[in-house]
Amino acid sequence: MKRLVVAFAGHVDHGKTALVKALTGVDCDRLDEEKRRGITIESGYTSWKLPSGLTAGVVDVPGHEDFVKNMVAGVFGARIVILVVAADEGVMPQTREHLRICRLLGIEKIVAAVTKIDLVDPEELHLAGEDVREFLDETGYKGADVVPVSAVNGSGLDELAKAVSDVSKNLDPIDAYSTITRLYVDRSFNIRGFGTVVTGTLLSGRIEVNQGLEIFPSRTIARVRGIQVHGQNAESIEAGSRTALNLSGVTSDMVPRGSLVAAKGVLGITREVGVVLQVMDDRALPGGGKSVYTVHFGTGRINARITILGKTSNSRHLARLKLNAPVSVIFGEHFVIRGSRRSIKFGYTMGGGAVLHPRPPRLRNARLATLLARLCECSQEDALLAFADEQGKRCLTFPEARAMLGLNMDKVKAIASKLENENGLAIDLGGKIVTRKTLEALREDIKKIAIDWQERGKLSTTILAGKTGASKCMEALEFAVKEALGQGDIISVHGNIRPAGEHDNKTKDLEDKLAVIYASAGLAPPKYKELKTLIEADEKNLNLALFNLHEDGRLVRVKQDMSFSKQALDSIINEVREYLANQESITPSEFKNLAKITRKHAIPLLEYFDRIRITMRIGDKRVLRGKNK
Repeated sequence: MKRLVVAFAGHVDHGKTALVKALTGVDCDRLDEEKRRGITIESGYTSWKLPSGLTAGVVDVPGHEDFVKNMVAGVFGARIVILVVAADEGVMPQTREHLRICRLLGIEKIVAAVTKIDLVDPEELHLAGEDVREFLDETGYKGADVVPVSAVNGSGLDELAKAVSDVSKNLDPIDAYSTITRLYVDRSFNIRGFGTVVTGTLLSGRIEVNQGLEIFPSRTIARVRGIQVHGQNAESIEAGSRTALNLSGVTSDMVPRGSLVAAKGVLGITREVGVVLQVMDDRALPGGGKSVYTVHFGTGRINARITILGKTSNSRHLARLKLNAPVSVIFGEHFVIRGSRRSIKFGYTMGGGAVLHPRPPRLRNARLATLLARLCECSQEDALLAFADEQGKRCLTFPEARAMLGLNMDKVKAIASKLENENGLAIDLGGKIVTRKTLEALREDIKKIAIDWQERGKLSTTILAGKTGASKCMEALEFAVKEALGQGDIISVHGNIRPAGEHDNKTKDLEDKLAVIYASAGLAPPKYKELKTLIEADEKNLNLALFNLHEDGRLVRVKQDMSFSKQALDSIINEVREYLANQESITPSEFKNLAKITRKHAIPLLEYFDRIRITMRIGDKRVLRGKNK
């Protein structure tokens, strides 16, 4: 574990700031109003050298109920929270609310610090410790360390540092190399001679000096002039650390608190999000998407209307958030929702949850609920598969998958490869992902369309694209056609897609008979009406057989209702070339005599020779094209 952020949370006046100062030597209350009132208003920041040698970033969050909104911004990005509970007061309202917020934000580990032990006797301290342990067990942090400490006499400080150090060793390392850069800004200011500086916790990815970054939601581009970590200059920084970035190309008011600093040209923005929601009390559930709530994403907050779509098996709720301003979020991102009641002046924490679909499709509530239910508690691989299934015949592109999952391109490719090679559930079509479910549906559509279309002319992939709705992902259509051909569902002759099987067998004999008739007729082919007397066949099969002969190339259409066998046509073309090799030109009369045909066939043939660029008409004569060049 190389990088860590630790937040200190708890009820007002339980000694968080004093404890941070005792541990680090830094007083995090920097504002004059904080000094005057004796309470923390804005989160304070410093660093802490742990016994393991790791230097952790420290966030001291406000404890007063008026400033819970600032607490949410401060604790976001921390992996360990030290829950501070005063021994003389025990668990209080903001103790409970802060721990609920930690749970909703997915904070992995809690260490409880029972402070002010110098003010109580041993029996009171024992009762306070038991009270805290019982509270932690009830709220999902069973077995968390509870350490008695005093910021006044230093008792327990080493034990607290060791407990945090031990817990940090059990945290999974953050993968900075397969994720995209994302940092929520918690402070933004200007330093004379340097320019704009922003601070925050780097949630994922890496940042290097001179790197270009994109600011959301404004989508402004900035460049990193300098990086500091714990007050020291650095050339780069990886996920899991608090950092200060000196940015060029923007002013401090262009990157206010709540802005997201991210990799350039990767993420998108949205005003609607599909989520799974855990509420503190079902009575607080929003009704019909009419009430407005405050949603905290990262260090920012935004108003939203919430529509409950359904309930999951573990009593959580699927919901659609309609936001009053754009945000840029990814799959799995945690959030907190706060509401308002007349009896509570500064609002209350209603609940929170995680983003399931960063940009949900326009679906009716029931269908969206089904999609979100599938995305609940699933891995990145399963989420990518669900997103690709939802895209269907449009296919999911790698950039789209990258933006929704917050992964870099190499990781997206690796997941796509795994889905294709290990279980065949999805296919990588060169940067586009299509699921096996979609391909099977496409194959069925192709088979049906091929049967319905066979009497209407040539069926190409272009026509199929329009009929199947796959025009936005021709790669998927072509793959499905190839599979259908391989499975014998269809056949393709000169680009014409036809149904395979029984119907082809019915027309094969008819095609052979017609081919003989046209070959025998030479340059005096029969008319369509004459064919009906020469051969016994219903009109449907006759038309299909003629169409197939033309597609096979055995018949060549010279004009409407006039076709010749390819053999006869090739023969007369060779005769014309030989004639014009020795003669300057040929007239229609000379051509009639050469071919031994009537004018009815001679003129269409000469015009056809012009079209296919064998001859060129000059006046009433034809010359061999290119003969004198």
